[in-house]
Amino acid sequence: MDPYLSKQREPQQTELDRMIGEIVIYALLGMVGILFFLPALLGMLIFAIVHMFKRESVYYVALGAGLLVLILEFQQGNFFTYFGLISEMNIPYLSSGVEQIINEGNLIAVTVESYVVLIGIALIFTFIFFILTKFFWKKKVTTKSGEVQKQKAEHKYKSFRKNRVSFLNKKQLLYRGKLTNEVFIGYSDFKERVTLQPKELNYHMLATGGTGTGKTTLIASLVEAALQQEKPIIFMDGKGERKSMLEFKALCEAYGRKVYLFSEMDDLTYNPIKNGTPTETRDKLMSLFSFSTEGDGAYYTDIASRYLQLVIKLIDEADVSRDIRTIAKLTNYKYLNAFFREHSIEVEIEVNVEVEVEEDALVGNAAVSQDDDLSDFIVSAEPKPEKIKKTVIEKRKRTVTKLQEGMQVIKKILDEEFPEQMVEGCLTRLRMQLGELLESDLGHLFVESETGIDLQKITDNNDVVIFSISGSRYADYIKKIGKMIILDVNSLVAYRQAKGRKSIFGVYDEFSAYGDRRIVDIVNKSRSAGFECIISTQTLSDIDTVDPIMTEQIISNCNIIATGRVNSSKDAERIAKVFGTYSDQEITQQVEKKTLQTRYESKMGTVREVERFNANPSEIKNLQIGEIFINRKMVEEKDSDTYFRRVYVRNALDLGGIK
Repeated sequence: MDPYLSKQREPQQTELDRMIGEIVIYALLGMVGILFFLPALLGMLIFAIVHMFKRESVYYVALGAGLLVLILEFQQGNFFTYFGLISEMNIPYLSSGVEQIINEGNLIAVTVESYVVLIGIALIFTFIFFILTKFFWKKKVTTKSGEVQKQKAEHKYKSFRKNRVSFLNKKQLLYRGKLTNEVFIGYSDFKERVTLQPKELNYHMLATGGTGTGKTTLIASLVEAALQQEKPIIFMDGKGERKSMLEFKALCEAYGRKVYLFSEMDDLTYNPIKNGTPTETRDKLMSLFSFSTEGDGAYYTDIASRYLQLVIKLIDEADVSRDIRTIAKLTNYKYLNAFFREHSIEVEIEVNVEVEVEEDALVGNAAVSQDDDLSDFIVSAEPKPEKIKKTVIEKRKRTVTKLQEGMQVIKKILDEEFPEQMVEGCLTRLRMQLGELLESDLGHLFVESETGIDLQKITDNNDVVIFSISGSRYADYIKKIGKMIILDVNSLVAYRQAKGRKSIFGVYDEFSAYGDRRIVDIVNKSRSAGFECIISTQTLSDIDTVDPIMTEQIISNCNIIATGRVNSSKDAERIAKVFGTYSDQEITQQVEKKTLQTRYESKMGTVREVERFNANPSEIKNLQIGEIFINRKMVEEKDSDTYFRRVYVRNALDLGGIK
């Protein structure tokens, strides 16, 4: 016989033996199950009760008690009395079969021991069920994403999504019906009310989303919450969309707030250098313009910087209102001399003056010495009157022009260190750039007036100021205006730190139109003075265009991230990464190939741990109007995940219900 053929048959024989063995085992188990179905049912009931309390030690106690009962009953010869219960039930074939095997076909009497044995066997079955559930029974495999998709497929989810606008309007009316400190944004897609904690915005928010995606209504809901809490508001809009700003103005006025709206279409003035120390004001102006930092350029820049600081100190000493026009004039040496003359004062002083005067004197009547022996023989001459001139010191009052002490010190420095030739040569670029700013479309608004914008006064009175400049019309100009406003906010931060911390709500919309790293740093530091800020942009790529490092700065320093729809796949993927991931399970299934054309799913598969996006890029791209994703990093939920929701945002620009 071929040994190769014998080897082929050997595993077939082994497989047959295994199959027969399994049949025998299953048959025995079936017989045991039939004979002991009563204790099995009772054991299942006991298992269900114990399982509710989740105490595994009880199962081991049950096993010990069951074995002890059976051993004692077996020693006393009472074990088979259990089958009296089977005989008593008179089950066809089963009862008669048991009677035939155990009691030669006679009935088996039921005694107390029958029930004791029943309980003992039931306790053992309880332990067997515990072992099966713990080690052998397959647990149901579920995934978080699968559960979410299952809930989204339900009718109540779809119905709420369809009727979300009317639902939000009703909830908004209730919210406006009472004063509250709640920062109410809207509802999640699973009908969960979404609110922010009172101090959460002090750690700043980044909001992204294209036009018409719900970003504006999100900002409006936060503005309304600030109005209800009587916080002052500073709103910087780099898009210049007048319709939206007028809607925000109307919202603020509906709550009885005074609103200052600064734009190219209005006449409200704004003096950005009114407040702050001379050094702060110098930095504001120097940051607006470009100066070379190499070679002679650095020398001229240092001269311009120091000259500006001295001029600002001079204006303060003269008690004159600071404004850009006055500073621009003082870069002209002739106007500087005129300024000194204008602010000098006349004082009356006493001076010593040498004066020649004439006096009458007698000449010829000399004094006679008493020691002269011939004096008695000389006849004295007759004295003659005569005019004599002499110089005397007289005190006279005189009017002189004089500068105050502080101005005099500054004038001395300017005279000694800034000769006219240097001023005219080195300050030409500074004078030209200041002039360009003043001659622009909005230059006439950067003057001091009693009714103009003063951030310190506005925040003290809990008022609202809105700066709205079109970034598309003034692409370069808005950068200078934005810097001036943010640097004025920096002075406000110092003012509030000195006077006392106060919650101030700040919105920096279309931030990429005017932002830079220094402005980001100022916004971050304003937190200590009580500022609650939102930095808003259409896409992260817009900020990347200005400075990619600045983008990462903003993301790192904002503890709330929100986004509406983003159309770019690249931006959607980046925002998804910012939102982060959650741990989940992934279930795979094997495929059995039955025919050449058809594949069928097999019952076999695998389960593995995976990380899934909180918001998939495709979901971000498909968000609807008024729908956002929001991630609150300071709010921790179960499994150490941070708060993340899909939110339907209420439309706070609809003024209905405001009392």
